[in-house]
Amino acid sequence: MEFKQFTLIVLRKLHLLPIVTRGILFQKVLMCHAKNNAYSKAHNIKIPPYSLMIDAYGHCMLKEYHETGLIHANFINDIILQHKPAENITVCEWGCGAARILQHLKSINSNIIELIGTDYNPKTILWCKNNINNITFVKNDLKPPFLLKDKSIDVLYCISVFTHLSEVQNHLWINEIKRVLKENGLFIGSFHGEKTFHKLTQNELKQIQKSGIVERGNVKEGSGFYVAYHSDNFIKNKLLNYIKNINKIKCDFMLQDVWCAMK
Repeated sequence: MEFKQFTLIVLRKLHLLPIVTRGILFQKVLMCHAKNNAYSKAHNIKIPPYSLMIDAYGHCMLKEYHETGLIHANFINDIILQHKPAENITVCEWGCGAARILQHLKSINSNIIELIGTDYNPKTILWCKNNINNITFVKNDLKPPFLLKDKSIDVLYCISVFTHLSEVQNHLWINEIKRVLKENGLFIGSFHGEKTFHKLTQNELKQIQKSGIVERGNVKEGSGFYVAYHSDNFIKNKLLNYIKNINKIKCDFMLQDVWCAMK
């Protein structure tokens, strides 16, 4: 086992992983603050609170927040256009963070008439409401439901949300997503799938081959420190089996596996 993996396992078992990680990220904040201010002025972009960026993205670099947000927005939009080319669609991002992706979508897809962002962090929702225009932001809890009506959403996507939830919550939330999607609604989600299996220990590889999911707990569920890995079989045949037209999306620049399915 690599030393880094061994260290992370020990810190997790001792419940010290969040403390050590945040100490490292605080050093990064000090290093990137001046660059962030310069990038903010040059591109007229507001800097989200560093605590929110770190919580959602694991870093505090404004340039990466902005540029990857635009890249991923175009990627999400390409999937939408392939499956939902109709006009006047409502798009929701579950786990929107500081609207890294969501803020770009309407400008690149004129068919979108409404954007909704949901997140379980109340500070994130408050910042978004105060700083991001023309998007509705709604807080959700760690457990369902969404504060959304039945069959009210054309497209719902989430980037690295199932990756931080237990198997029980995985199933509860996919059923909730099915509830809020319209007929023929589109789901897009990213998972710690086969692209990330190199991070697993030998015991974890055996476990995921057997059960299809590995959870690294001993921390608060839903946080960036709670990590779940999923096999293709688990995603397709256990999680998304209540939804039709399930497809794994090929994308070289995404660090996680991306799947889509139609209700």
